[in-house]
Order: sequence, then structure tokens, then C-alpha cells
Amino acid sequence: QLDILSGPTRGGDGGGPFTDLDAINTSCISIPKSINVRCGSSVDSIQITYQTADAISSPAPKRGGDGGVYYSFELGPDERIVKVTGSTGYLVDGLQFTTNKGKTSPYCGGTGASNFTEQYPGYVLWYISGRYGSLVDQIQFHWVREPTKQCIR
Repeated sequence: QLDILSGPTRGGDGGGPFTDLDAINTSCISIPKSINVRCGSSVDSIQITYQTADAISSPAPKRGGDGGVYYSFELGPDERIVKVTGSTGYLVDGLQFTTNKGKTSPYCGGTGASNFTEQYPGYVLWYISGRYGSLVDQIQFHWVREPTKQCIR
């Protein structure tokens, strides 16, 4: 039995829905290995490649458009995302990721109506869902309790 937490939905109601759970290996837990974002005054797109403990990679589709500046955040072999900070309003305005090793991604985007920090001690980021069109309209973070070397048989 997986111990999962889903954070609140953040952002607006535009665009169409997505979940990266559709794209990842669900027999074994896949967690983010790299996070690619494009942003200007808000987050234009996000694309995460997930990886299982036995190194099977699953790239999820890019969620959003081609505007903004491109940033790539690569995680090391034992790195996990343990905290997300950002800003939202009608859109996902800004995002920053922090790992269990204390490494942070560049802050991507601008500032919206409300800032947030999301972290749950003992849990690591599993996957994202939300809404997107030409920009990322909404995001929700889904977390799983460590250890992540679990497979569902």
C-alpha cells in the first residue's frame, strides 16, 4: 500500500487537464529525474522525465507552450524533490524546486497573487497534474512517502 499525499490545486481553470501519472511506469514508483521548464512572467511549460529505482526512464509530455526562457534541472542518483515553492494566480506564475541534498532549481517565472511553499516531511515528489494550454494554468503536486524503491506487484 503506497502512502500518497496530494497537495492543493494551484492556479486557474483555463486550458485542458493533464496528469503525468498517465506517462510514467506505475508498476514501480517513478520519481522526477529531470525537470525542464520554460518561463517569462509566468510558467510557459513544464516537462518532467521520471525514473524508477532500477533506472527505467519515462519522459512525460511537455505541458504548455514554447515561450519564455528554457531551464533544465537535473537530479543526481540519490536526489529527490522534497520542496516546491512558487507563486500562482489565474496561472502558475513561478516555480522553484528543492532537493533532499539542498540543491535548488533557478526560480522560474514571476509573481502572482499568492506565494506558496509545499513540503511534507518524509515525502518526496512523485508526479504532477494540472491544466495547460499555451501556458501552465494549474498545477498539483503528488507526493509519496520514502523509500521510493517500491514496486506494486
